[in-house]
Amino acid sequence: MYKVKTEKMEINFSCLKSALIYVNACNIKNFVIIKKGLKMINEIVKGFEYNGEFLDKNDLWDLINFRGGKFEDINELKDYFNDDDLSDFINELSDSKIDVYNYDLRKWAVDNYKFIEDAVDEFGIDQKSFDFHKLIMMGQYNAFSNEFNYLKHEFLNYLDNYKFMIYGWMGKNAIYPIEFDTFEDGWAFIYENIEDVDHAYDDLFVELKRG
Repeated sequence: MYKVKTEKMEINFSCLKSALIYVNACNIKNFVIIKKGLKMINEIVKGFEYNGEFLDKNDLWDLINFRGGKFEDINELKDYFNDDDLSDFINELSDSKIDVYNYDLRKWAVDNYKFIEDAVDEFGIDQKSFDFHKLIMMGQYNAFSNEFNYLKHEFLNYLDNYKFMIYGWMGKNAIYPIEFDTFEDGWAFIYENIEDVDHAYDDLFVELKRG
């Protein structure tokens, strides 16, 4: 069973050829074809490289797994990262990364005082009950939340510039993505190899866009 998804609808087909004939006859511009398809997200994230000042790729997985990591296609993943609700989770993650021991806070402050100054500019200082360690915590929160939002922005740019792909799996073995520069190249490859693609892959994800 193959599912064709566009922005407005989903239709199931018994074979890949029927799905391709349909999208071609209807001149559908942006679509995905899925046979199972959930493994595709892991492969997409693997291609994204990130090593920030305070965060790394594991923090991206924390963002993805907030919704259980269950995205059927790349558009669902984009929608999730554009959702305002993710900002609340970013705030929670940033708060969870703040050091709890005063020694660790003071040690962090030595090389990262600029973030403390930024936090003071943004949140101000409680003059009546000044606490230096709480000031550092504010700086850490500011640093982590800013980088989480930068990571989110970079990942969305990565998704927006993602090339046309075919992902396939035979049992537990992933077939590495086949990448195309144009819609026509991707379409020609699928149609010329339709029998192999239809029968060889237990799990398939195809995304193509017309200019």
